[in-house]
Order: sequence, then structure tokens, then C-alpha cells
Amino acid sequence: MKRYIVNNENTFNPGNHHEVHTIEHATQLRISSYTDLGYCNSSIEAKKKAKTYYWDADGCAICCPEAHEG
Repeated sequence: MKRYIVNNENTFNPGNHHEVHTIEHATQLRISSYTDLGYCNSSIEAKKKAKTYYWDADGCAICCPEAHEG
């Protein structure tokens, strides 16, 4: 299980959506404004949780490729 977050800012990616990241990747990107999604079995599960906060949530192409739609 990995810990996931959803970025509260939607302007730091090409699609202008709220991205789901692993906590490790978010730390590397220095994302400071996020909602903690907790530990999930997969990034797809994390994305489902993120959608309860942001309708446009999407997985990061780098750390959550299986949940990334573009």
C-alpha cells in the first residue's frame, strides 16, 4: 500500500486538473497544498477518493500512470 495525495492546486499540470500523486512524488515536486488521501491499494482507488473532493481529479502520468487519463 502506498500513501496518496491530491494536489489542491490545478494549475501545475498541462491538463489543469487536480492530480493524484504518491506522497513521495509530491514531496519531490514540493507540493505543499494537498489533501491527504491516506493509504490505498492502488492509484485507481486513490483517484476514486480524490474525485470526492475534485470532480476533475486525475492520476499523475509519472507516479500514477494506471490512473492517468490525460
